[in-house]
Amino acid sequence: MTKEEYIKIKQSNPTELIYIYYRNKFDVNRNKPELSRNSLMMYIQAYADINIILNYVINEFDAKFDIRILLDANGHYIKSI
Repeated sequence: MTKEEYIKIKQSNPTELIYIYYRNKFDVNRNKPELSRNSLMMYIQAYADINIILNYVINEFDAKFDIRILLDANGHYIKSI
């Protein structure tokens, strides 16, 4: 995933980032079977707060891609670069 793809996914479907993060961190030798997108989301909703997980994943990807967020004088979002 490139920086541009990440920004696009973050704006259009941020929960998809959780699944992408899961796929990147999944270890075939330790964890079996790999969960599908729907199974992972059902598991998260049952046992965790999706907002906390989403914030963690977004922070991880922001750090990885060195994302900067531009805000106007009133603190409103303008653009991610």
